[in-house]
Amino acid sequence: MENTFRENLRSELEYQGVTVKELSAKTGIPKPTLECYVGKRATTPPADRAVRIAAALGVTVEFLVAGIPAGRGEARPKPVEQGRLFEMVNDLKKKSMVL
Repeated sequence: MENTFRENLRSELEYQGVTVKELSAKTGIPKPTLECYVGKRATTPPADRAVRIAAALGVTVEFLVAGIPAGRGEARPKPVEQGRLFEMVNDLKKKSMVL
């Protein structure tokens, strides 16, 4: 199943640790409008706003729409997946110290 603009935007905000309020300040888009893009109603912004959101987050519009970062063939890992990866690396470090 393909990710939606809403899911990709929410994921990117979480990934970068950016709040909707901070994104509003960076883009000049009112906070309630941005909340419509990430909320349950999940409205899709017009192209000009999508471009401003992407620029403020340092990603492409294509990433927000399709989930594929520019120059890469796959979407970036979600924060939960990264957390598990870091846990696995730390476990390996601990095990190698014991040996």
